[in-house]
Amino acid sequence: MALNEYYEFYHPTKVMFGQGLTEDVGAEAEALGATSAMILTDKGVLGAGLVDAIKASIENSNVDLIQVFSDVPVNSEVDVCRKVAEIGKANLVDLLISVGGGSVIDTAKGANILLGVGGDLM
Repeated sequence: MALNEYYEFYHPTKVMFGQGLTEDVGAEAEALGATSAMILTDKGVLGAGLVDAIKASIENSNVDLIQVFSDVPVNSEVDVCRKVAEIGKANLVDLLISVGGGSVIDTAKGANILLGVGGDLM
């Protein structure tokens, strides 16, 4: 099997980092054209109160906050991505916001694939 002569992969991602940016999440969501969002996190981050300002920012915007999903475990699995995607599909979620470390970010990426493309992650 011959390789294609040309291949392009385009996957725009915006990562924001900095003190006080949590207050801008709602405005950023609006700028993206989002109408319905879900925040993904884990129990530790939620319990530490690190989601509160982000939640408030979304609630003060024109974007509906459907759910704060905090059941992301360490070393998350495909089933968690599926669960997030099911909630997202049922509620027409068009924005996932991950707040946490690698497991939360990877779960959001997997759920995003299921929401945007469909199929099976396996």
